[in-house]
Amino acid sequence: MIKLKKVLSLAIISLVFLPLTASATGVLSGLNAAAAGTGLEKNSDMLKFIGSIISIILGLLGVILVGILIYAGIVWGFLAQGDLGKIKKAKDMIINAIIGLAIVFASYAITNFVFESFNASMTAR
Repeated sequence: MIKLKKVLSLAIISLVFLPLTASATGVLSGLNAAAAGTGLEKNSDMLKFIGSIISIILGLLGVILVGILIYAGIVWGFLAQGDLGKIKKAKDMIINAIIGLAIVFASYAITNFVFESFNASMTAR
């Protein structure tokens, strides 16, 4: 029961903070548009490359965690056949996969925010 409370509290925190990072990203994209009109040379190719690598890695982690979530559901629903040990293992896998997904989503939002900030500072120069 304690793990369920942890998962629910983490989900609520994620739902509160993810829109805040999205709105900050919108503000930064407006700053990028304003900075584009200055005609200054920007050199953010390396930042874009690093950001795309991190996005790919986080995307793959998300796919893996969704796969684990589906597998745990199959174990719980079909393969456990009333075995309490397998059911507990499947529940733990589901909880851990949800926590992992929340961490991946938060990491993606933070990474996106940081690289947009760097990109905005590079275009402002």
